[in-house]
Formats: sequence, C-alpha cells, structure tokens
Amino acid sequence: MRYKYFNKIAIFASLVLLLSNCKKPLETTPKNSLDLTFALNTKEGLQATLTAIYNSLQTSGYYGRDFLVVPELLADNCEITTGNTNRFITQGNNTPGAHVNIWAEAYANINRANIILSFIDNSQSSAAEKLQSKGEAYFLRALMYHNLVKTYARSPLFLSSGTGASFDLGVPIITAPVIDGASITYPKRNTIAEVYTQIIQDVISANSMLSNAGVAYRARKVAVHALASRVQLYNGNWVESERWADSVILQNVVPLAPASNYFNTTSAAPSWGNGHAETIFALSYQTGEPNPGGEGLQYIYYRNLPTLQGYADATTQLSLRTAMGVVGTTSPDLRFVNLVSVQTKSSQQVFFTKKWPGLRQLGQDDIMIFRTSEVLLNRAEARARQGGAKEALAIADVNMIKSRAGIPILALAGPGVLTGAALISEILKERRVELAYEGHRLFDLVRNGLDVNKNPSNIVFGTNAYNFLIAPILQADVDANPQIVKNPGY
Repeated sequence: MRYKYFNKIAIFASLVLLLSNCKKPLETTPKNSLDLTFALNTKEGLQATLTAIYNSLQTSGYYGRDFLVVPELLADNCEITTGNTNRFITQGNNTPGAHVNIWAEAYANINRANIILSFIDNSQSSAAEKLQSKGEAYFLRALMYHNLVKTYARSPLFLSSGTGASFDLGVPIITAPVIDGASITYPKRNTIAEVYTQIIQDVISANSMLSNAGVAYRARKVAVHALASRVQLYNGNWVESERWADSVILQNVVPLAPASNYFNTTSAAPSWGNGHAETIFALSYQTGEPNPGGEGLQYIYYRNLPTLQGYADATTQLSLRTAMGVVGTTSPDLRFVNLVSVQTKSSQQVFFTKKWPGLRQLGQDDIMIFRTSEVLLNRAEARARQGGAKEALAIADVNMIKSRAGIPILALAGPGVLTGAALISEILKERRVELAYEGHRLFDLVRNGLDVNKNPSNIVFGTNAYNFLIAPILQADVDANPQIVKNPGY
C-alpha cells in the first residue's frame, strides 16, 4: 500500500491504513474499522504492526522489484532492451528525476517501528516477546534510515559531489510515533552525519536485544551485524565495518556458500530465489500472499521462466560483461556461466540474469537483502582501505570469492601483488560482479565518488548530471512539509 504523503510523515488515519495492509487477520473485526486502542495496546495489534513492515518491503516499488532493478539501470550494470515494454526507460537513460521512490513507504515503516517501540512495554506480551519485538523494530528502523540516506543524500565521504559547495543534508529523523493529529510535526532534514549516528544507535539497541534464534526471514543478531558492516562501510568507518563483518563471519551462522550449492538454480534443492545457502536476511513470499505477479522482479530481469515468458526488459551492459571476463558469449567466470542466460530478443543479443528464477511461484522468489558474500566483500574493502598489514587479509578475503567463481586469484606477495588504490579497485570490481543485479551498484559508485561509465553516455563525477544519481524528494512531500529542502539540481 502506498501513502500519498508521509513527511513527518503521516496523517492521523495512517495507523488504520497500515493495519489494513497486514496479512495476518486481527480477530474478526473488519480491518477498516480497527480502533487505535486495540492497535496500540494489544499484543495482537502490535504484532500485526510489526508484520506490516515486513509485508511492506515486499512490494514492487521496494525490494519486490524497483530497489533492486533501478540502481542497476541508473548505474552501469544493466540497460533496457530495444524490444521493451516501456518500463524503466527513463531510469536506463538517467533522465533527471527518474529514480526509485521509497520515501513514503520507508517513513510509513519508520512510524510503525516507532509505534512498536513506544507501546510494546504496555501490551500483554511476555518479557521475551517485548524484547524480540523491540529488537526487530530497531533493526528495521535502522534499515529504513540507511535506505533513505543512501538514496536521498550524498555520500558522507563526498558531500560536494564535485559540483561546488558541499550539501550535507540527509533525511528527517523521527523517533516518536504519529498516532493522532496532535502528534504530526514538520521536521527539517537532519545532517547526513546525524542520520548515520541514529542508525548506529538503533543497530546497537537491536544487537543488545536479538539472538540468532529463528529464521532468516525475521531480524536476528547476525543480520544486525551484517547491516552494521554495510552502514559503516558507507560511512567510511573502516575499522568498525571490518569489526562487524568479522563478527558475522566468525559466528559462522551463515557460512560462505561453496560452489556446489551457491550456483544451484534447480527446483530439486534450495535455489537463488528459495532459501539460498548464503541467506542472512531475506523477504519470503508465502503461498496465498498477494505478490507482484507480472510487475515482479523476475519478469523484468529474466525471459525464460519455468512456466511463462518474462518481459526481460533489463539486460547486462557491455562493461559488466567485460568485468565478468566475457569474450563474445563465453567466460570462465562461473557467475556468468551459471547465472547469466544468453538469448536473442527482438533480433538483439541479450544477456539476462538467472538470479530469482521463479522456481516456487511466479512473483514469489525470496529476496536476499543481506548475504554472506557481501559481508566478506565489506570486510575485504574495509581492510584494504586501512592499508598496511590489512592488505594481505583483504586479498585473502577477495580470493575466497574469486576461487569459488573459478577465476585466477590474486598474488599474496611478490612483484605482482596489488596494494593501495589498485587493490581497492580490484575489490570493487569483484563486488560489482558478485552483487550484480541486486541493487548495490549505483550506491557503490556514489559512495566512492566514481564516474558511471555506461551506454548511452557517461556520467562524470563533478558534473551537474551526477546530481541526478541522488533521488529527488517529490514535490508532494515538499508541499506537505515546507521545511524540507530539495536536493541540488532539482
């Protein structure tokens, strides 16, 4: 469900609307007549509010499609096929203002998390249930704030974006719930540094409350540590990013998957889109739940689904194929061999990803948000950026990824050993290939202040076009809160 305006981000009716979005029924009361007392003070009402956050993330406007597809198109990993269905053409062309739009959904979820944190202690939940709910709410709020700040704000390391004066505004921090008209406020955008401070505070709170019990489809301690590693990498805090990543890997709750099950895309065993071996935290679509159907992720990315033809509008750009070592239509890289399909579409030779193969049901593949390979690459980059003795450790990390992919590993010593900027560049290349089609590429380029080298034209750091790699805050949201300052260029 979308919220037209959610800038402090709500109207008084938002709580009733969010509860109507839950997929778990609350007694037999009609969902459009739930009263606030029941929602805010009962175990069932607050649990439904928590469930609604997970459900909201599944929509096609968020992780169900756009938040994975659009960052690849805005960057240099994917492009739109010539025979397309008119989807995402403006994003593929980097038309100013064409981006993802998660502002309203993310703030609706933040409000849900705030409701849980404010009211759970007064509910009939047990002490253990209260602790678990609060831990999940802190984790999800931290995830929402990081998604917002990396989408709508500049990198903490490149506040000027090379275009003159720095611009350090992030997004509004809201920690009190909106439950009636009197609780609506109109906050200004906090600085990027303040937003990252808030995210880390939430991460620390979640870490103190959660364990590793449960499943990968709900927040647990290992997922908190994976989020912290990602956040600190974006924040340029290399020591802390390494520390959190190290914790994930040493816990060994979700080990790095070997090639034997990493590349499994058959229906006989867990596949990329169904309980993958590297899943730290994912969204799971259950049978009977509403799903994006023809607007789902796999329809955009892949053509030969098991039972139906996908649209296959997004294909792999030449520069990504080059990074994969592709010559013509072949490569020794097992990530290309097993996870890319070479086909002809409307007389065009195209290269489609086979991640999320639609093996369970169309539109219902699991969506991995955190997985072990990303965390290992977080650690590799964080170590390389610290330099010195950490560089050998970084090489060992990235070699685990290369070895599984069946490509030559890096030298650990000797005249050919990579150091400094050359090593970091190699790690970023491996990150590009390993995490391709998963929505990371745009944000990796922006956080590092790197040019976007793509077809049809490059986007160079320091030009006005680079501003449009940051999403616009919609005019409707600005109108709803006159304190909001637009991003440069809009």
